Amino acid sequence: MPVTLPIDVYEVFEKSFGKENAHMVVKSLEATISDVTDYRWKVTKDELLESIRKEFVTREIFEERFKNLEIQMDLRFKNLENKMDERFHSVDERFKSLNFKLNIFLAIAFIALTFANPTFVKLLERLLKF
Repeated sequence: MPVTLPIDVYEVFEKSFGKENAHMVVKSLEATISDVTDYRWKVTKDELLESIRKEFVTREIFEERFKNLEIQMDLRFKNLENKMDERFHSVDERFKSLNFKLNIFLAIAFIALTFANPTFVKLLERLLKF
């Protein structure tokens, strides 16, 4: 980044050192100031980048945290699936029990209605010849 000194500074050096010496001093000062400014800019930029890198998450850290979250979610889903399977199994057992009870009830009702039917009773009397 080139730097130029103000004309007033050049004139002061010209009065003190003469024209040629002032020109050499000013050029040297401008070069030195430019070099220092460039160096400081690079150092500041590097420090800033390093500070930003420390603040932000790297890709590796992000992927590691994401994998940990996936593992935790998988465990929770598996636990939920296991609980749901247990509940479904319990409900299936209840339905089987109710189905069996309903079948017995229907069989008893069928038998009771059949024996209470007068036509069926007459048919049985004829078959068994009472």
